[in-house]
Amino acid sequence: MPKITKWDPQAIINAALDITEQRMNVAVTLVQADVKLSLNVGNPGGKNPSAPGEPPRKVTARLFNSIFGKVIRIGSQVLGVVGTNVVYGRRLELGFAGKDKLGRQFNQAPRPFIRPAFARNRDRIKKALKVS
Repeated sequence: MPKITKWDPQAIINAALDITEQRMNVAVTLVQADVKLSLNVGNPGGKNPSAPGEPPRKVTARLFNSIFGKVIRIGSQVLGVVGTNVVYGRRLELGFAGKDKLGRQFNQAPRPFIRPAFARNRDRIKKALKVS
């Protein structure tokens, strides 16, 4: 007599999410590596800063060392995150005009480093996630 297998939809969903999480880890690793590569242009002493539109140049390596990638699973969603916890990272990525908390005036053009890495790797991300 054939063995009867119990239908377990949640087990199928969990298996699909596990596969998606593995694929997302590959995608996140691609983008994280590209971000770090773009930030790996030295600027000892800060005398030769990047031009607007270019990724920031490395003076202390604090931003470079802060770049992280992680995959977060929330319920049935799998999210890939690449970012930094350095306070000035957002200001560099998006630019900033105005006064900061210390009252200093800035008019800094963006020096993006995360969004361009994502854009450069769009096709590789799709391949890793097996989406068209």
